[in-house]
Amino acid sequence: MLERPASAMNVSAGGLSCYTGCLARYLECAYDDPLARVARSIRLAVRPGGPGGLVAFSHHGIRLSDLGGGLRLGYRGAAVAKDLLAGLDGELESGGSVIVVAYSGAMDWSVAPPHETTPHFVLLSARAGDRWRVEDPFAALLPAGAQEPFTGWISTAGLLRAVTPPAALAGEHRLRLRHAFGFPVPMPADRQYRWLARTPAASDRAEALPPGWITEPAAALGYLSDFWSSLARSPDRVRYLDDMWASARHHEFRYAHLMRRARLDAAQRKAVVAARDTWDNLPMALRFAADSAARGRCRTSLIKSLFVQLSTAEDQVAGVLAAHGYGDAGGFGATGPAGQEERNS
Repeated sequence: MLERPASAMNVSAGGLSCYTGCLARYLECAYDDPLARVARSIRLAVRPGGPGGLVAFSHHGIRLSDLGGGLRLGYRGAAVAKDLLAGLDGELESGGSVIVVAYSGAMDWSVAPPHETTPHFVLLSARAGDRWRVEDPFAALLPAGAQEPFTGWISTAGLLRAVTPPAALAGEHRLRLRHAFGFPVPMPADRQYRWLARTPAASDRAEALPPGWITEPAAALGYLSDFWSSLARSPDRVRYLDDMWASARHHEFRYAHLMRRARLDAAQRKAVVAARDTWDNLPMALRFAADSAARGRCRTSLIKSLFVQLSTAEDQVAGVLAAHGYGDAGGFGATGPAGQEERNS
């Protein structure tokens, strides 16, 4: 289970999940204020009972792959290293940087053990012969220790080690990659190298999640309350603890951004702090409940109480969010490429 280091309660890409933090860093090429775009995108939507019975999560109501100017990020795949490197070179030449899918246990700068196959977004910002400049803003307390942001040069061999796919990805990992931008996107086949390339956007119109998603905040939290309350009967649900951690981290980032950017009166600030602190408590409380369930002790009342607090806090802060442009994602206007201003805070 991931935790937030004490230094990460700030408004920076390092305060986000690895996917979203890397995307925020990449989006500097397209938006004057990508962190504002990310903060205004935050939401929690859930799709129960997908293929294989897996649950999917969407953390963004704005498609974070959109670059403006008719361009959008999309996955590319290659079966051999030569094609991967050619693709990375092409993206560096056309866009100045490129995101590649790495795996945490294979990254030289990661504290994760070698057997850890969690996908991880990494930004490449330059190449000099056999050396690649890596930028990884992610910071968290992992089971293996404190993961600090990394910026530095690695060899081609080191890069290939980091991005070589495992024999198979767990279903929840595939879902996280598929929904990393907030909306489902096509994925290359397993056992292929993966990176993100600039592609023509299919449409500039606003898009919605497919049928089957729970997008209304209170309904999503109500579903998750029931979902986690039955943890003792379905112990395999611990696979989704990292999805809840990511949602908590994203919401904390949104509230930190709001407090930094907006003028709030005392009552508004109190509501924002209460919501932030309630999300901050979520991952540890769920981990405690999961550990208790593994020992045969059900913590149903704890979980129900936690989600009641979350729902109450979100309801009380909803007006503040809407007043400052952090409300329903459907109300967010599309923001343009660099040179246009983000919506004022």
